[in-house]
Amino acid sequence: MYGAQSEYYPVKKVIMHSPGDEITLVTEANKREFLYREPVSQEKSKKEHEMYVEFLRDQHIEVILVGKTVCPNLMFTRDIASVSKNGALIMRPLFPARLFEPQYLIPLFRDMGIPTLEVTHACEGGDLVYLSEDCLMVGVGPRTNLAGVSQLAEYLLGSAVKEVIAVPLPSFRVHLDGCLMILGRDLALYHPGSLLFPACTFTDRALVLLPEFLREKGFTLIEVNDEEARAFGPNIFMVNPKLAVSYSWNTRIISELEEHSIEIFPLPGYELAKAGGGPHCMTLPVLREK
Repeated sequence: MYGAQSEYYPVKKVIMHSPGDEITLVTEANKREFLYREPVSQEKSKKEHEMYVEFLRDQHIEVILVGKTVCPNLMFTRDIASVSKNGALIMRPLFPARLFEPQYLIPLFRDMGIPTLEVTHACEGGDLVYLSEDCLMVGVGPRTNLAGVSQLAEYLLGSAVKEVIAVPLPSFRVHLDGCLMILGRDLALYHPGSLLFPACTFTDRALVLLPEFLREKGFTLIEVNDEEARAFGPNIFMVNPKLAVSYSWNTRIISELEEHSIEIFPLPGYELAKAGGGPHCMTLPVLREK
């Protein structure tokens, strides 16, 4: 079984990658080429990641770990694939540092009997956020272009989803999951400064302002400020509608979610965050069930 067309349905199986020797390739001199904020301690980042994996396994979630690689960004498995009802969408990273990461996942999907669909235009999984099982939002920005979104729509519209919404992002926002997360059927977390531009639906080419669109759909929106957005505040992984993973320092956001009856596993990811991603980035769901 496969398919993970939700941000909050109970997760049953995920693909992850624990930081290994490849982390040592990143130095102060080349960190920007590797898309890192700072060089990362292999030992400390591995311990933080293992805490995350252990937590998920304690929730009876099957965690499949990708083996040794030479790709320092592969810990962010979310970015290189997305598992739909139609199969695994193999992404096309834009930057050379990540270009060949998908090759490590294709054999895993084949072993699991999951068909693969390769996206040939710039597109990364961090830009995919499901509004609902039938509606996929895709960020258009530094890592994903409109041709990539159009190809996703070609693969999914009418078969796996009923709507695809292209969401333009400002130049400073790497992925959509860094500024917007759907936490439940009517609850979302968002950064207003990242959702300034009109989004476009693919079925009728309607232009919508996403925060207003979500409110009209009945969503309660929790705002994230600039500082919280830089600290991966919106980059939350929902284990199920009542349990989530957030970096531990996002205390105000955690309090807000707890007020909405969502329990939080506070991940101490001080080293992991230096690589430029959060819990949502590090977790590629293979199967979510209602």
